[in-house]
Amino acid sequence: MPLLAAMDRVLAWWWRVPTLLRAALPVGCMVTLWWSSSREPAPAPPSWGRAFLHNGAHVVAYASLAMSLRMVFALEPRISVRRDVASWVLALAYGIVDELHQSHVPGRVCSVSDVFSDAAGAWLGLLLVAHGAANGPSGVRFAAATVVCFACVAMATFGSW
Repeated sequence: MPLLAAMDRVLAWWWRVPTLLRAALPVGCMVTLWWSSSREPAPAPPSWGRAFLHNGAHVVAYASLAMSLRMVFALEPRISVRRDVASWVLALAYGIVDELHQSHVPGRVCSVSDVFSDAAGAWLGLLLVAHGAANGPSGVRFAAATVVCFACVAMATFGSW
């Protein structure tokens, strides 16, 4: 039972942390992990299948980042109308900064097509959040975002951008 008592103390402390900080923690963790992983040289050239999955991970990662940023902005009522735009712009800005950072790491490249995948993933993530809301997007917008994500990943995998 000492473990349960310790967990209760940690949870009690966690709930005393300001809400904005608790909401921003996932964003901070993601950005820190991605920045540290982009400092490592790229491994040997993968197969096209592995490259497609790797590039697809950009969509998932930046969808998660945009959704997490959206949660942070949801706590601020003054940003109600523009929180989706702000979330998308910040996710895209981080994608650009990360690609520029990679251009200075030996064995890594700065890829415009990765930025496109990041932007499309952020858009898809925000549509997923809106879908959960009462005024969610139409199926056409969601399908369009999915096609754009797939096209960006294909471009990053098979293109030479």
